[in-house]
Amino acid sequence: MEFNTIYLSEDILDKIYTWMPIVSLLKFSLTNRYTYQTVYPKIKQTIYSTLYKNYTLFKWMINHIRYTQKEKINISNQCIQTIQKVYTNPRRLDYDLRYVFELVLHRYPLDEINIPTDLLNHIRKINYCHSIDRWQTIWKIHDEPSLYTLHAWFVPYDQRVSKNRIWRTINSDS
Repeated sequence: MEFNTIYLSEDILDKIYTWMPIVSLLKFSLTNRYTYQTVYPKIKQTIYSTLYKNYTLFKWMINHIRYTQKEKINISNQCIQTIQKVYTNPRRLDYDLRYVFELVLHRYPLDEINIPTDLLNHIRKINYCHSIDRWQTIWKIHDEPSLYTLHAWFVPYDQRVSKNRIWRTINSDS
């Protein structure tokens, strides 16, 4: 493969692909048609590995990568099927709604998949709070006590106790 009169073999390109962060890899994939056709589909598939592991990267991918309708349905289904719960206090578990919030905000098709009724109530409330833009929606969510895990001041109980704060809220930019 030739990049501006510099030849790189497939082995070197594979090493570049495996060691480069996703954000940089996406920019690199736009270099030419070959890199776009070989790398971009792999980048699109990494969203499944970010579910409930890296909220910041998931949010970035939802905002910057275009998915087909079928891929959106698969992402929505995977998100709903693998939804996790967090401790809001020592005795209460609640859904981690950050990923579902991003799906609702970007109008991903949640009506075409099987959703448990208790989670469906949360999704309806997020839809009810949906407004003109992200910040207005977040503002309305703060008035809804059942969406407590989406509030800006929420930190899971186990992270509050251990002081290990790795939780990212929906309005954190990083």
